Amino acid sequence: MVLVHPDHLNNHQEFKRRLEAVYDLRKLGELKWFLRIRDSFIEKVVNKYDLDQKSGGRYPAVPLVENSLAQSTKDTSNQRTQLYQQLVRSLAYISTFTRPDVARAHSVLARHLQNPGQKHVSAVKHVWRYLYGTRHLAIRASQQIAESSSYV
Repeated sequence: MVLVHPDHLNNHQEFKRRLEAVYDLRKLGELKWFLRIRDSFIEKVVNKYDLDQKSGGRYPAVPLVENSLAQSTKDTSNQRTQLYQQLVRSLAYISTFTRPDVARAHSVLARHLQNPGQKHVSAVKHVWRYLYGTRHLAIRASQQIAESSSYV
């Protein structure tokens, strides 16, 4: 996929010609759906794992103090461990590509993949409820130049 800014339309044909000289390109037509990948992925995960479809609050994670989610000492069930691992793995995808606001939560939760306790499962479900509740939010870019101020 090649996106071209309107200010650079003159260079577009030359750029396309150079790409075609190196790669086998195919024109697939006008792009119909690009953004909102995040929305559908979040909805898919929430539905697949039958998570509550209520908002998880204003913050991406329950307060995560380093020692508050210590490794569970009890032997956890395989089913809970697998659910936790799948939810954290899906969280890795979403935090890496479209939602950096949950990256810290993912980082802390990923430390407990081997033996998660019930509080770990509750914490990862909270993150998914937060994502579901905020799935339509986005960062918007505008052409206006924002004034910046700095203070020393």
